[in-house]
Amino acid sequence: MAILPNPLVYPIYLMPPPAHSLLGTALPADLHRSRATVHIVGGGISGLMLAYQLHRRSIPIILYERSERVGGWLSTRQSPYGIIEGAANGLMRCIELDAMVADLGLAYQMPLATNTKRYVVRGGQLRRMPLGISEILQAAARFLLPHRPTKPLATLRDFVDTYLSPVAALQLLEPAMLGIDAAPLSELSFSLVLPDLARIQPRYASLPWAMLVDSDYRRRRRTTGGTVSFAGGMQSLVDALERRLQAHIRYNTDGINNLDNIAPHDVRVLCTPAYESARFFGQHPLADLLRQVRYIPMLSATFFVSQETLKRFKAGFGCVIPRNENYHTLGVLFNHCIFEGRVAQPNLASLTCIAQDSAATQHLDEASILDLLTNELERLLGLDAPPLYSVLRRYHHGIPLYSPELNGLLPQISAQLQRDWANVRLFGNYTGQISIRGMGQSAARATEHIG
Repeated sequence: MAILPNPLVYPIYLMPPPAHSLLGTALPADLHRSRATVHIVGGGISGLMLAYQLHRRSIPIILYERSERVGGWLSTRQSPYGIIEGAANGLMRCIELDAMVADLGLAYQMPLATNTKRYVVRGGQLRRMPLGISEILQAAARFLLPHRPTKPLATLRDFVDTYLSPVAALQLLEPAMLGIDAAPLSELSFSLVLPDLARIQPRYASLPWAMLVDSDYRRRRRTTGGTVSFAGGMQSLVDALERRLQAHIRYNTDGINNLDNIAPHDVRVLCTPAYESARFFGQHPLADLLRQVRYIPMLSATFFVSQETLKRFKAGFGCVIPRNENYHTLGVLFNHCIFEGRVAQPNLASLTCIAQDSAATQHLDEASILDLLTNELERLLGLDAPPLYSVLRRYHHGIPLYSPELNGLLPQISAQLQRDWANVRLFGNYTGQISIRGMGQSAARATEHIG
């Protein structure tokens, strides 16, 4: 029998975030009638997507971008050896993004059907299934058994200890989460990272049964396809959004310091990182709450090598690396295998290593970090010659940490906005959706009620 969640046992900081992940009061449904302008601060992908959704509903908007270009980290750079993505090399499709891409006149670039394999490293080897038969049976038995946890599952470690075997956690879930959220299971919030599972988990003794019978869960998990990109790289999406919104963008303008003289009924949406948005609130307690949002420093290094120098390479999307393998790299994307046109010549390989900029690397210069990651490619893929070309990107404020602490901060921030800043909202990759797909869905849902 299904068990309904008890709000005294499962308090608000363990509940899934709102569907649209826009902090503060919902956008007014009567924006047309009020003739209010929505002032969007930050021209990264979250600001662009929100501006697009409002623009298509004919809502007056102004988008403020502090630099001379929009898109934030999402960019594509041309090199003599092929293209280099500044951040994501693709996105996961969904209904909302499909509609936006079609409306912008873009066409998806589909991944190469012959290279769909994904690997997990175990014992230094690339493996499609890193578990043995007995380990698979043990993991399946543990997951299929009914469970009634005696306390709320605050972290993904709590979830793993309840539903998965230790080896499945170590070899499958943790490396997958490190590849997405860049943090170990003990530091990740169960209900922020897996909100759909967190919503149904308290209601059913059997989680697999819940995933089968809960219609809302199945509806929310429905997708329209896998990973896609664009022929010119992810910059194509940025360029198309910029063309659509061109007349409404103010470049080289720090919107946080230029929002004092707007009409009282206008709406402000800060689509900047939490630490930047904190500047807007001055000495208000909201500023302190926003400064508590933690970010993980990240590294991204793209290497171009000759394919013949990779002695242990297996074609596919890439690999993730469990921490017990003693690599600094969290995962490697095999760019030339995923999409066409990523390398200038067919004999080249393009590899992107993703890693934390941790205490082991923060004191190193660029050349030393590239040497470290090159040595790891030698161990992992048998690289036996120096890279032909390499580019390193360092992000001091990288990925927001989706921790239980953040799960507690978000409702506090939203409540204070509603109470003290009724015409200000916050939206970005720290407000409940970290992926491009998630932010696209959130932007659409945050505006769908506007008449």
